[in-house]
Amino acid sequence: MGNEVRKYSLEAKQIDYNDVVVTGRKIQSLAVDTEHHLVYWTDTSEKAIRRATIPADDRHPAIVQTLRAGRTLEAPAGVAFDWVAK
Repeated sequence: MGNEVRKYSLEAKQIDYNDVVVTGRKIQSLAVDTEHHLVYWTDTSEKAIRRATIPADDRHPAIVQTLRAGRTLEAPAGVAFDWVAK
């Protein structure tokens, strides 16, 4: 578990990564929608499911949305994106 989501550049000649999301406290699981450039994750410390846009470059910050949070989620430990059915 960590508190950030990073994006690695596969085209760079050296290992290079950028922070996409740094607002998490205990990020436990991730799912990615590559078609819509979104990343989903669970934050177990805040009992929340969130998503953010994956920025195209360093000049545009990720826009984070909370999809579900609060007392109705006891321990959101996993998330999956159904890329087959979309």
